[in-house]
Amino acid sequence: MRGKKMKKVISVLALLVLVTGIVFAEAPKVKVHHINEQPVLSGTDSPMVPATAKSRDMTDVFFEKFESGAPGWTTWDATATPPMWHIDTYNAYGGSGMSWWMGDPDVGATGGYLDHWYQVLDTPPILLPHGAKNTLTFEQFRAIEDPAGATAPFDGWDGMNVRIRLATQDYADAVVLTDCNPAYNSTSMYSFGFEHGECPSGIPGIPGWGGFSNGWKPTTITIPGSWSGENVIISFAFASDPAYCTLDNPALIGVFVDNIALASFYNTGDDATGFTAFSNVPEGGQLWHIYEDSAAPSPTHAAGCFDPGTGTYNPDMNNYFITPEFNLPENVDITWDMYVQTELDAGLFPDCDYLYVEVRHDDGTGWSNWWSVSNPTGDPGGTDYVFTGSIADWTPFSQGWPGYSDMSALGGTTVQFRIGLHTNADNPTTFGFHVDNFQVLATLDVLPPTNLIADYDEQTSFVNLDWDAPAGMGGAMQWDDGSFENAISFTTDSGYMGASFPVGGECQIMEFTVFSSILAGPTTLGVYEKEGASYSTTPTYTMPITTTAGAAATYDVSGDDWIVQNNFLIAFECTNIVDCYLDESTVPSEHSYVNTGGAWSTWADVAAANGLPDGEWGIRCTTTYATVTPPNSYNVYRGTESGNYDIDPIGNTVDILFADETVEAGNTYYYAVTAVYDEGESNYSNEASAFVEIASAVEYIYDDGTAEMGYSAGAAGRCLAVRITPDQYPVRLIRIKYYLTEVSQQLIVYVWDDGVDGQPGTQLIYPVYMIPTADLVANDWNVITLLDDPGYNIIIEDGDFYVGWFEGSNSNLIGVDTSGPSYNRSWQYTAGTWYDYNMGIPQNIMMRAIVDTLPQIQARFTADEVSGTLPQIIHFTDQSTNVCAEIVEWNWNFGDGQTSSEQNPTHIYQNSGRYSVSLSIVDENDSTSTINKEDYINIYPQIWPGDTDNNGIVDTLDILPIGIYFRSTGDARENISYNWIANEFPSLWEDEAAAPADCNGDGIVDIRDVLAIGLNMGKSHSAPLNIQNPQVDIESYKRNFIEIYNSLGNSESDLIIKNFIARRIKLHTIEPEVENVLNGTYPNPFSATTTIKFSLKDDVRSGYISIYNVKGQLIKKLDICGRNSGENMINWNGRDLNNNRVGNGIYLYVLTLDDTIISTKRMILMK
Repeated sequence: MRGKKMKKVISVLALLVLVTGIVFAEAPKVKVHHINEQPVLSGTDSPMVPATAKSRDMTDVFFEKFESGAPGWTTWDATATPPMWHIDTYNAYGGSGMSWWMGDPDVGATGGYLDHWYQVLDTPPILLPHGAKNTLTFEQFRAIEDPAGATAPFDGWDGMNVRIRLATQDYADAVVLTDCNPAYNSTSMYSFGFEHGECPSGIPGIPGWGGFSNGWKPTTITIPGSWSGENVIISFAFASDPAYCTLDNPALIGVFVDNIALASFYNTGDDATGFTAFSNVPEGGQLWHIYEDSAAPSPTHAAGCFDPGTGTYNPDMNNYFITPEFNLPENVDITWDMYVQTELDAGLFPDCDYLYVEVRHDDGTGWSNWWSVSNPTGDPGGTDYVFTGSIADWTPFSQGWPGYSDMSALGGTTVQFRIGLHTNADNPTTFGFHVDNFQVLATLDVLPPTNLIADYDEQTSFVNLDWDAPAGMGGAMQWDDGSFENAISFTTDSGYMGASFPVGGECQIMEFTVFSSILAGPTTLGVYEKEGASYSTTPTYTMPITTTAGAAATYDVSGDDWIVQNNFLIAFECTNIVDCYLDESTVPSEHSYVNTGGAWSTWADVAAANGLPDGEWGIRCTTTYATVTPPNSYNVYRGTESGNYDIDPIGNTVDILFADETVEAGNTYYYAVTAVYDEGESNYSNEASAFVEIASAVEYIYDDGTAEMGYSAGAAGRCLAVRITPDQYPVRLIRIKYYLTEVSQQLIVYVWDDGVDGQPGTQLIYPVYMIPTADLVANDWNVITLLDDPGYNIIIEDGDFYVGWFEGSNSNLIGVDTSGPSYNRSWQYTAGTWYDYNMGIPQNIMMRAIVDTLPQIQARFTADEVSGTLPQIIHFTDQSTNVCAEIVEWNWNFGDGQTSSEQNPTHIYQNSGRYSVSLSIVDENDSTSTINKEDYINIYPQIWPGDTDNNGIVDTLDILPIGIYFRSTGDARENISYNWIANEFPSLWEDEAAAPADCNGDGIVDIRDVLAIGLNMGKSHSAPLNIQNPQVDIESYKRNFIEIYNSLGNSESDLIIKNFIARRIKLHTIEPEVENVLNGTYPNPFSATTTIKFSLKDDVRSGYISIYNVKGQLIKKLDICGRNSGENMINWNGRDLNNNRVGNGIYLYVLTLDDTIISTKRMILMK
């Protein structure tokens, strides 16, 4: 963090909940600022969701849900700093030769140091003479952080000091030498004392030199007489704090020493013999990893910073998880968010565990420093925060710590984010830091088109669309309903309550009105315009106002030229004597905001976090209508499901009308339109739909289209029906239309043939066809298309038929036309009897039928299965029709060279592939009809683990499909195994050729699948295979192959595959060198059994692999006597010496040959 030069600590929302009060408390003013989380109620709706078809103006710039690992992400353990004291010619004493430098040449432009370092340089042991005055002399050069501004009781930040200890002691026993000339310029350094824990209170403190020495300075330190005659080590120690380093100021190049002299010892920096350099920072470890979490926002994986073996994390950590680099677009609103779940050890900041979320950017001139998301541009007047506290339930970061999501200021640059966990020295017992759905979102803040209408033109067979251009808002705007149920004020301090007015363009504010309850009086009002993705905290306009208790306070500002450029807030300051009315009935609130000294937050979030009522503030505004920039053009989108449109538009036009000429009969199409600007697209307009009827369809109508009343038969078990008389035969019923005036339950569709006396006869639909309540609409036609199923294939060859419904209790109401003539076709079934509902009067039940006129003879068929694995038995059913004559002949062609003349044949497919099936029929008059269904049957091959290219043999070429389909996912196989057996082809793989690349059958193509190639190399099978892998350019998948290459070891089998990849994509090949070594386990982690791979240089006479738990207890010993040189493997089934299953955890496995321990590795058992 770069926090010291930032100026303000944000207020922290406390959990004092009052009817009209919120209390805010200020965090302590310390070197690194922090902000507590605002607790969020479980289940609060989150704005943090991936962009969907309903948000065309929202684009994922970056989105990672960790379901395929964390591609491109890296980790960094900031505590794992190597020794930095070294001899170097850079800035050497006297301008030549070499000196000791505490610095990293790769930090900054010319070298320097980073935060949180503690670097030590030990001399060789030096024998001090008895009785003599021993004086240490050396030359020093310092260019480190200035002590100025340190927070009492500390009086310095980064620093260096010199220490002494006996040669037999550890560095922890060293004491600071204080008789120095020049004297230390700090008596209590924050870096040594607090950051590294040597004196956290700062009293008496750890002294040292800080700041700039302004050139090389001779230094003398008198050694206390108590050390005379001792063999000692002198330590030059440097420490840095967490907030200011070379990245903030390139002039901070570190510390240099030269010409070290004590007693008979002398070193000019040209020889490092006997010196020891080391980092004194405890290594916290790297714990970030991808883990399984069924409760994660996007199951089944998330990223976590914790030890899977213990379930908690480590002390003394500074562990970061870093995104890949990616580009941000310009001239759009940019926000970031992620779901988090945190449980951190509590403590008083800064001696506590906390989170980092930081960003850096490159605008073409080089990378910036890392800055907190609270100050993404590194503004010297801003504040860099770390984040404290715990949130037990998965919650968007923007809700836990609101106000830090806007990254619009970085538009047009390349960025990286990093999230990190800092822990103190306490041993934690909590679960740490979990992350999912990390997202950076770009939103174009423009208005969409409105009033879209779709209409099917039967003359042209097109769907015609027209809409209105985007128009700005304005006029009188209010979000409350005119009545207020509550009011909010502050018991201490103050805050601004504001209402947003999304006008969409430039306009003038003419008038505003504010409402207070019982607390009213003088206050200040401001206008805050939108900047990027958030509202400014600096008002464009302000004025003093006085609110009125229980009434409106209206101000005319039409003569003040309050011009705004876009959306804005009007807000006024509330205190303990001024409140703001709240309309609790208008929820969830969409326009209410609050600001208590930091960023604006939505009142909905703040209210939910504090158990306060939500609603809209009593703030209204009148403006001129906003001027909106006209779009360049419009994109037209279409889909076959409401709300889901194809990714690509079907057309682009500069007009506000469009004709869709590509519709197909029998479909309902759903449309939305966007406005296109140079920066991108608007959100979608309203949705409009149109149904395209087939050309041969006829609709039978026995009403005038208007419903003067609604009606039901009145009790469960009763029916309503309308008699339909076709004009010609045969016809097939394809749709039924119901005009409903009220929707109260599901609709059960019935169809009857004609019975006696002109009444409905046999019910023809089976099984029951029920339309869910949610799919029905009131005061409109509900068009029900019959399913393509034998039970709904209703053919009428002569006479009448009836369409209607079966009623349950509390039935829907059907429209009844009473204004037109009586068609005498409406019927009601009650108590076992059908009644004429019309009875000669005009009360026509509004149900209609749409039929398709059929040819005299028509071939039709279905199959009980259309896909499967070998061998596949399929039963075909003839559904052909003929009105005039009997069908006497059936000729089937199954597409595999086999035929049949049975009416309903059964066929067995013996080979995999896609097959077209045809049926030709002949009637007794020699009339014919043929139907052909292309690629109707899909027979999948069997899968043999390792033969990924389906050529019948496992060889090095099988690595190619794994690289091509790397991270592809689909259904897991029932048998998850590497064993050389045939497996059934799984369903639900988007690309069928990817399924064989999932060698172990776990549902994902990953590095584990490479093992199958090694295990089954050279094995073959004779099963016929037809799935073909595409001819692709390997270079297009180079990153996948590099990842596989880097993941493989150097065992003999791994090197065969590794070198094959290397030759294909021009990497270095590796010659195998057989040594005695453990080569790892597959899988790792494992749940039941794992394979331990190891190499042997020679044949083994005496050897074993021992398995220990983390306590060092022997769990299992696997004998490897008699194993030959080369690559070997042995299985461990997770059982101990007594054949009992062991528990989850970390286990060490040790290779021992001839009673000598050769190699040790770690594996994790996770059931």
